[in-house]
Amino acid sequence: MNIKKVQALFIRGRSKVIATTSLACLAIGAAMAQETTGGGDGLDYSTSVTAFKTDMTSFFTTNGPALLGALVVMLAFGIVWKLVKRAAKSV
Repeated sequence: MNIKKVQALFIRGRSKVIATTSLACLAIGAAMAQETTGGGDGLDYSTSVTAFKTDMTSFFTTNGPALLGALVVMLAFGIVWKLVKRAAKSV
């Protein structure tokens, strides 16, 4: 392998890493410069967490039995599949 090609690949890779790191630093700096709204440090997620909890509760209340049924069918299929493979090996 040609050493020049290896060096060129390393230099190209290094420039991509430098560009990505610079872009990430700029994005972090811009995000930190923005003022947050709300009280305190602006990290109050209680409304979002409560809404997510309500959504998941209604989802599992509606679809819970179907999901559990599908899980049982998949587990049974996996067990049967392993038994069939084991039986096929012994033949």
